[in-house]
Amino acid sequence: MSTHATHDPPIVLLAAGGTGGHLFPAEALAEALSRRGITVDLATDERAERYGMTFPARRIHIVTSATVRGRDPISLARTAALLGIGTMQALRLLGRIQPSAVVGFGGYPTVPPVLAATLRKIPTLIHEQNAVMGRANKLLAARVKAIATSFAGVLDREPDLNAKATRTGNPVRPAVIAAATTSYAVPQPGGPIRLVVFGGSQGARIMADIVPPAIQRLDPHLQSRLSVVQQAREEDVDRVKDIYARAKVAAEVAPFFTDLPARIAAG
Repeated sequence: MSTHATHDPPIVLLAAGGTGGHLFPAEALAEALSRRGITVDLATDERAERYGMTFPARRIHIVTSATVRGRDPISLARTAALLGIGTMQALRLLGRIQPSAVVGFGGYPTVPPVLAATLRKIPTLIHEQNAVMGRANKLLAARVKAIATSFAGVLDREPDLNAKATRTGNPVRPAVIAAATTSYAVPQPGGPIRLVVFGGSQGARIMADIVPPAIQRLDPHLQSRLSVVQQAREEDVDRVKDIYARAKVAAEVAPFFTDLPARIAAG
């Protein structure tokens, strides 16, 4: 375990993949730790620049990582090499900042920092947001000291892992909590219908495949009342926009909305 001067606040390094589904729970924990006087750093990949500009961390460290995209030997070797480079970077990072703990929130950018922390004997925790553990967390689960889950039963079939698991739920950002206090506006008969559609990276793909064609099949008088806000992956944005345009449905489609909690509350 690392040591600090008695007057220095403890440091916790958070690690998360560079998408909202991983970064937002990490942001919620960062806010909670900061309120307790704990210094927070974040390790992630370059994608986080889209989401992380306001991340409440002292510093954001970009660590090399790679996602397993193919099962052929060349793809696997390339992924292993990049994760190895990232782990060496993370080992140097941990030696420099000396965190008291490292907390991972899934995604392959979590692997190098958390793996490096286990090698340095720094206390480690991973959080799983989903009902089925993701591949990166599966790689780390046997090595870490503790596991937090959003849902019950995630590790029921793996007693050794379940023994160190605690159901905590999914950390929620202050912006979401604030939006939840907004009073529900009862729609007026014949008035506008606001629809907000969003999901994680895979969820966004499914929503892009299902929701626009479903809306396209509605009666024209319902389509004319709709105002849609949809979060879609970059590769899906153009086709989703095209479907709404052909249906003459007012829609705002983008890969990411910085004010999504407020949009949900307004919807």
